[in-house]
Amino acid sequence: NAEYMGVKRFDRSTTMDCGAVEFQAVILAGGEGARLYPLAEDIPKSLLRIANRPLLSFQLELLERSGFQEVIVVTVKTIQEKIENYIAETYKGKINIELVALDDYCGTADALRHIKDKIKTDFIVISGDLVTDVFIHHIADLHRISDSSMTVLLKKQAPLPPGTPKKKGEAHIFDYIGLDESRTRLLFMGASSDVEADGLSISKALLQKFPNLCISSHLLDAHFYIFKPWVLELLEEKQKISSIKDELVPYLTSKQFSASLKELAARSSLNSQQSAHEMSSAAFDETDTVKCSACVMDSGYCNRANTLASYAEMNREIATGGVSVYTPWEPVPPHLLKEVVDANPKSSIGTDCVVAEGLQMGDRCSLKKSVFGAHCKFGNRVKINNSIIMDHVKIGDDCLIQNSIICNNVDIQRGCNIKDCQIGASYTVTENSDIKNEALAVDRD
Repeated sequence: NAEYMGVKRFDRSTTMDCGAVEFQAVILAGGEGARLYPLAEDIPKSLLRIANRPLLSFQLELLERSGFQEVIVVTVKTIQEKIENYIAETYKGKINIELVALDDYCGTADALRHIKDKIKTDFIVISGDLVTDVFIHHIADLHRISDSSMTVLLKKQAPLPPGTPKKKGEAHIFDYIGLDESRTRLLFMGASSDVEADGLSISKALLQKFPNLCISSHLLDAHFYIFKPWVLELLEEKQKISSIKDELVPYLTSKQFSASLKELAARSSLNSQQSAHEMSSAAFDETDTVKCSACVMDSGYCNRANTLASYAEMNREIATGGVSVYTPWEPVPPHLLKEVVDANPKSSIGTDCVVAEGLQMGDRCSLKKSVFGAHCKFGNRVKINNSIIMDHVKIGDDCLIQNSIICNNVDIQRGCNIKDCQIGASYTVTENSDIKNEALAVDRD
């Protein structure tokens, strides 16, 4: 396909799990990370680290744990080299990776359109900012037995604690999602902004077919999908569909009981539908050729690093255990924290911290509930709480850092007080600065 310019394979295994051949897997790792400014100015969003591990490693690990030995990773040319270097030099897994680099940033549905020639079977799509320990075989079984055109993973949205203040400029984003009484058939999906603008409209025919339809505003699209291959043909016909979540999912959901897609779906679905019927006691309805299923994740870990708040939250959860039950293949090495504690008897370092190699600090430092990257150097009497400090950060004497994210190679000079800030790579904070609620980055113009 002429739409993508660079393809590179990283083969690590020659055997194939027969159970995984049925589905192909795609990771969309080309997001700009606009809502993660200034973190993604220097590091591709998919390589931003959660508890000192790149986001991409979590998706690769999830697939490998589930028996996949092949995956297509879609990125863009501007960050291709950094992704290649990570896969070739750092990633230790055994899954075979085909890296496809598109010319420029585009919508998630656009990305699928560009790689359609590579897709031959039903396929899984995973967002490059998702971390989950969902049991993929459970979703795949639902998709297969229901003979779904699309299956969507939904996560429960944790309610805000009573009295939680709404941050300035922060919109409360949620979806209205309609499910049948079994909570496995997806019947409606609409963004809150669209519903508030246009109203919530449910057809009589849908209510007659599913009289116990339940509309919820407490579920979120986790950006994990399974599609039938004919959906790619649909994308070729509907060139204006650019986003999976905002356009493709609502479109397919709304067209389940109309005649417009049945011919396209039937061409590729009839045989598999009849096969699925043989495995099920449900009535076989030849007219119901477009089905959208939902898998609601009731337990386990599922979160997306798509905002600064969620990125910080995920670092806390994965690093400390917190509310998370996620157990990675390569857990944070506890011996590194012990080495730092033993080497700095005059400082206080909480057991809820995560450290990488090469951390140096002066006397009477206090580090709590924070993640520290490689080769950081702190002066005397430095206090850091509830923060993420990336690689090669220098912090001078008598600095206080709270609830902040400090990117690679930042130099914070002595006597600074930093609270609720995000500081981009290679930035210098001059001595005795008092900074609150700021996002600072080097001017690249």
